[in-house]
Amino acid sequence: MHHLSAARLPGSGRPRTARTATNTEIVDNMICCQDDKPGTSKRPREIARETGIPRSWVRRIAKKDLKLKTLWRHELKLLSTADKLK
Repeated sequence: MHHLSAARLPGSGRPRTARTATNTEIVDNMICCQDDKPGTSKRPREIARETGIPRSWVRRIAKKDLKLKTLWRHELKLLSTADKLK
């Protein structure tokens, strides 16, 4: 009588296509500000447009592989001099 193991064999699952090392490196280079150029980070939608990597993949790579949290950018409203005096 043969005993079957429930353990999966290496490489028996679905091949990884989204979070590959190449895609992770591309997203890492585009999503983080360069040290000598502040403000050069790109939004997930911009990265998706330029690379062809779907936006959901970009977000997943940023969160799971790069351990980054996505933040919303907000425009600040400038106060007029009259508002400052109030």
